Amino acid sequence: MDLSWCAPKVPEKRTYVPPLPGEIDADIEIYRKDEESAQQAFFAYLGVRDLIARRPEVHAAVNCTPCSG
Repeated sequence: MDLSWCAPKVPEKRTYVPPLPGEIDADIEIYRKDEESAQQAFFAYLGVRDLIARRPEVHAAVNCTPCSG
């Protein structure tokens, strides 16, 4: 009886080829810029939340409908 149909399909093994040094540096720089922007946005968000929590007049202004002025 042929059971080859149920054998796991293993992908062909490939040799790892590391990227060139210039490519790694460019990728690291892209990551650094993205991470820095994300940190700035996150801490700005925390700062706004803290301001709203500490100052009732800001909380009231944030809760106003945009068209009420």
